[in-house]
Amino acid sequence: MVKPNMEILESVLSTMDAARERLNTRVIRLEDDRPVPFAGLMAWEQTAGRGQRGRVWNSRPGESLCATYYFRHGLALPAELGMVALLAGIAVAETISGLASRLPSSTADIGLKWPNDVFLNGKKAGGILIETERTPEGEMVALIGIGLNVGAGSFPPEFASTATALENVGVPVKNLPELAEGIAAALEAEAEMFRQGGQSDLVARWRRWDRTPGRRFHTEHAGALVSGIAEGIDEDGRLLLRLNDETLLAVGSASTLQEALS
Repeated sequence: MVKPNMEILESVLSTMDAARERLNTRVIRLEDDRPVPFAGLMAWEQTAGRGQRGRVWNSRPGESLCATYYFRHGLALPAELGMVALLAGIAVAETISGLASRLPSSTADIGLKWPNDVFLNGKKAGGILIETERTPEGEMVALIGIGLNVGAGSFPPEFASTATALENVGVPVKNLPELAEGIAAALEAEAEMFRQGGQSDLVARWRRWDRTPGRRFHTEHAGALVSGIAEGIDEDGRLLLRLNDETLLAVGSASTLQEALS
C-alpha cells in the first residue's frame, strides 16, 4: 500500500471546512476512487472547529490532532455514513492500540462510545465527525473529521473530570503528522477489510472496542423524549436502548444526559 500523504497547515478555522474548500476548487482530485495528491489534511491549530450537534472543537498548537480525511470506497452516500463512522472509529482505535503496544509505560484502555467518541481509561479523548460533499464533477465524498487530545494540557473546568489525552495514559506523540498519516493508512486498511468481510464483520470488529453498554442515553421516540440504558449496537450499527418499560429500541440518534444538557 502506498503511504498516504497528508497536507499540513499551520492554522485553520476548521479542517472540515478547509477540506471542503479544496474539493470544490479541485485542489484535491479523485482518481480511481482515491484522492490526490493528499489523503487528507491536518492543522497544528484549529480555532473554530466543530463536533457533533454543533459543538465546538478547538485546539492549541500541538496539543491535539485535528485532521480531516477524504473517503469514498463506495461508502460516501448519506445513508452509508453510519458504516463510515464505525469504520473510522475502528481505524482510530487500532492506530492508538498500535502505538500503545510499543510503549511499556502505556496504561491505555482504548474504547469507542457510540456513535463517535474515542475513550481512554473511561474518559473522552477524541471524537469523529462525518459529513459529505459533492465535488464539481458530481462525485460524493465522505469527509472524516478526527479530533484527538494528544498533549496532557489542562482542560476547561467543565471537562476536567471527563476528558483525557494520549500523554495522560502513557502514549506520548512526538510527531503529529506521522500520527495523522497512520490514521489515513488505517482508514484504507479498514475500507479493504470492509470490502472483504462486509457489514456484519465491520459491526463485529467495532463491538470489540465498544464501551457503550451500561450508559444512559436520551432520544426522541413516538413524539416524546425517552431514556434507556445502552446494550450495544445492532447489525445496522444502530444503538440498542433498553427503555424504562423494558422495551428494546434501536435508534440512529441519541445523546447522553451530559450531551443533551450542553
